[in-house]
Amino acid sequence: MRMPVLQASRLRADDRALISMELQRFFSFPWNLRLCFLIVPAIWLSLWQHVPSPFVPIFGALFIGLEPQFCNIFFRTANEFEALSVLPVPWPRIVLAKNLSTILITLICLPIISIIVLFFSPDIVPASQFWKAALYLASVIFPLLHAGNLQSLHHPRRRMGWEADDLAGGLLMACTVGVLSLPYLILVEGVGAPVLCLLYAGAGAYFYLRHSVHQTARRVIEARSVLCAAR
Repeated sequence: MRMPVLQASRLRADDRALISMELQRFFSFPWNLRLCFLIVPAIWLSLWQHVPSPFVPIFGALFIGLEPQFCNIFFRTANEFEALSVLPVPWPRIVLAKNLSTILITLICLPIISIIVLFFSPDIVPASQFWKAALYLASVIFPLLHAGNLQSLHHPRRRMGWEADDLAGGLLMACTVGVLSLPYLILVEGVGAPVLCLLYAGAGAYFYLRHSVHQTARRVIEARSVLCAAR
């Protein structure tokens, strides 16, 4: 009777180990310096009078800078996929651990970028802007994780850094975020119904937990040959 409990406990420990490893490796990757470079145009855009909120360039810099965390989850190092393949952990748990670590990294980087950008703002940012920023993040984060998982399968990049593929990935990330921002823009900025946006965010989280993780894990097994041949 104790065996299932011990097995479940071991898997939970594996999840924590994977998340901890992802967090530690993130801060050791040299490509993370792109966040520092993206803060500069974010500050400049936040001072532009036609930008409706300073959080627009903040989220732009955040998501473009974290593009590999969302859209290249199996090759943040050259032989990561092969290493993951031999772990005694099911693929759904690997995908979930990677996505949860991405959420944690996003929540770590967002306040840092916000403090730096808002420091240069000549005006006091009203509290409503912070509430809208939190609502926007809730509405876009889970659809973005799902889109990033699919992108990781269809266009994996074994090498990352400052190459043309990384530039293309950043541009595609900007377009993806723009499309996924439409529900927030319609429900909150257009209709003025933040409650509906909260319901949409909850539906996105439900779909992600119910379908996206298992779909991604199943497609990983089906696309093993494509992932192994990624350049």
